[in-house]
Amino acid sequence: MMSDSEETHVVRCGTVMASVQSALASAPTLSASSMASLLTKLETASHSAESLHLDQRSLIANTNLLEVLRTQAAVRLLTASVQSGLAREESRGSFAREDFPETNEDFLHHVTVDREGVTGTLAIKKGAGGHWVLAPQ
Repeated sequence: MMSDSEETHVVRCGTVMASVQSALASAPTLSASSMASLLTKLETASHSAESLHLDQRSLIANTNLLEVLRTQAAVRLLTASVQSGLAREESRGSFAREDFPETNEDFLHHVTVDREGVTGTLAIKKGAGGHWVLAPQ
């Protein structure tokens, strides 16, 4: 049975986004340990984002629903970005890993992440005309 304080506790978008911003500020470098710590904090924020309180019930011009969906999407996208960063063990372009400072020219792949957090790669290829199908950065 829930106590009175647990029944009245409401999670709001601003609270979740503040925790996400705090988590991002606490990860100043792109290293495996920093990103793993950030991922742990984002998982906590993800649980909060999935239980956001919805005040308005209308399906027409419901700005509260829109804000809840935006917050949930932001947490999901940031989580996927950190997961793909952990999978890429090299520095490339503006993504400069502290623990992998060199670029690996043999790793011309995009990193993919699914909803469950499973990472994979998508090879970058040249087409018949010699042009990149998925151009490297």
